[in-house]
Amino acid sequence: MNIMTANMPYTSVDHDTWRRFFQAIEHTWSKYGKLIHPFYMDHVEVLRRFRERIPSLAEINDLLATIGWTAIYVDGLAPPWEIAKWLDRRVMPVSRSIRSPQEVHFANGPDLIHDYFGHLPLLFSKEYRSLLSQWTAAASRVPVTETDQVNFHLNKLVVQSQDKVSAAAMGQLQLAQSGLNQFIAQHPSPSLIFDKVYFWIFEFGILERLGQKLILGAGLLSSLSEIEKIALQPVKTATVDMASVLSSYNISALQDGYLVAPDLQHYKSLIDRMIAGVVGEESVTVGNKLYAHA
Repeated sequence: MNIMTANMPYTSVDHDTWRRFFQAIEHTWSKYGKLIHPFYMDHVEVLRRFRERIPSLAEINDLLATIGWTAIYVDGLAPPWEIAKWLDRRVMPVSRSIRSPQEVHFANGPDLIHDYFGHLPLLFSKEYRSLLSQWTAAASRVPVTETDQVNFHLNKLVVQSQDKVSAAAMGQLQLAQSGLNQFIAQHPSPSLIFDKVYFWIFEFGILERLGQKLILGAGLLSSLSEIEKIALQPVKTATVDMASVLSSYNISALQDGYLVAPDLQHYKSLIDRMIAGVVGEESVTVGNKLYAHA
């Protein structure tokens, strides 16, 4: 994984894309702010000083220093097990690339707009950081299998191939991806389980009680199209639990449905159950808890 700490030379087109997104998301905040979790809305001010341009990495690090974090650039879609290790060390990985001007409302893959507008405000919530730390303490220590690596590289290839290969070639890739997903669902590794938990909490998490939704996931918060869809259209939801968390998803498209939780305690309990279910030959200590492997 190519890691960079120097500031990036973004073009005028890049800065214009940033400004266009900023204008659009401020409109979204004003229109749908009640649909977005206070963990996020209470801290969007950290972004407003950069309304006219992409911030430098040094400027982001100055902000993060106030909460004991730092940031690094990464080149491309990073392996989930590497992300877990960085986050556990209080390091925020930021994709150095930015979406194209045609993808302002929805990007096919992670980019710096996703990282800054999705993740950054949330990190300034102490309660959110506590939930994230509960996940990273375990996820950063589970073993990585060959299947985990194959799954990551196939998913990365599918993301990178969007609109770049023929429909037939993409169909074959997606068929292979579907077959692998079916196998993984029947034989999930500890690393994959924690990656799925991360997706359905920290990327696409939604709290829902009595029909009222609060968006918490960074993947949703940085997608104008996804927020509007949830606000204006009836969407399919199911409770996130030990079984449903293994549902397949495609990060390059709007989701067909969402896994939701009634409150934060549900997420905390789910993570604890995942930790207790980690398979191995020895016990593992996570924080101050000792879990015996099955």
